[in-house]
Amino acid sequence: MGIAVLFIPAPWNHLNLSSQGGTYMLDLGPYRWKEYLGSLRDRTEQDEEYVIPHGDWFESVSSPHYLAEIVIYAGLLVASGGTDLTIWLLFGFVVANLVFAAAEMHRWYLRKFDNYPSNRLAIIPFLY
Repeated sequence: MGIAVLFIPAPWNHLNLSSQGGTYMLDLGPYRWKEYLGSLRDRTEQDEEYVIPHGDWFESVSSPHYLAEIVIYAGLLVASGGTDLTIWLLFGFVVANLVFAAAEMHRWYLRKFDNYPSNRLAIIPFLY
């Protein structure tokens, strides 16, 4: 006996629309931010010079691409039901790794630039 999978579209309510918008933002956000960071050094006159990223989530945190990755893995954890130890271990590793990397990157920005925005945090807006 086979398993039949039925596609039943979710009703168009506010929760569904906001989750679709969040998925779209989190899918394209990290790509856009990494592309932006790479473009900061595309110009030949800036080969030896570092630039402070600005705009979008860079106004709040130093590593918005890492924050989006954590949110994506949190979504995976929620979607799995939160009962699988492997998913929890994966999520813990991703969070620890990305928070550490973001903190180091933030410290580097603070040491490198005297005019680095003082209100910008490492990875989690309003928290860290």
